[in-house]
Amino acid sequence: MSLRIPTRRALLYTPPVIVAPSGATTWNPSDKSASITLSGGDLVATAGAGAQGVRSIAAVGASQKVYMEYVPTVNANDQQFGFALATHALTSTLGGSEGGSSRSFGVKFGGTYSDFTSADHNAAMPSWTTSNRVGIAFDRGANLFWSRVNNGAWSNSGDPAAGTGGRAVAVAGTVYACLYIGFSTEVTTANFSSATWVDSAPSGFTQLA
Repeated sequence: MSLRIPTRRALLYTPPVIVAPSGATTWNPSDKSASITLSGGDLVATAGAGAQGVRSIAAVGASQKVYMEYVPTVNANDQQFGFALATHALTSTLGGSEGGSSRSFGVKFGGTYSDFTSADHNAAMPSWTTSNRVGIAFDRGANLFWSRVNNGAWSNSGDPAAGTGGRAVAVAGTVYACLYIGFSTEVTTANFSSATWVDSAPSGFTQLA
């Protein structure tokens, strides 16, 4: 009589697939200055010359509240983070006069708010340096803008969730997230996705998608 010994099948372990929340915007490869190079899934912008800019693919909704984080990873001597109309010249600084009007707005390196036709133009904001994390909150419905550095206090002692202390936005129309880099060799990483945020967004604020 033969004895049959049951064979064992090897159990193969398949690790779970972790998928980050999709839908967050990136920089637009078709809407940038000639000397901006995009990498890292079109989230890392490197300037090959001075006075360069790039806009996001997604636009901010008419009453949307958005939050994002920027990290200037190489130098931070003249970088600006904010929003701009499609008609804003990407080689121009954010918040400056373009034909006597303002087509963009944002926070400048060194700590000032820039929006040429706003009553808050040149108002104080938190300043940053290389490798700092700059959080940006924008409420399009209320037309208010805030920034903070490394999860510190919001600009103007404000609270985006409560709608207090925001800098007044005067730019009307559809706007996109926008980055301006003033000097060559500077590099900035944009964290648009909530999966990549280090700090918690203000209540009611979401990723730009």
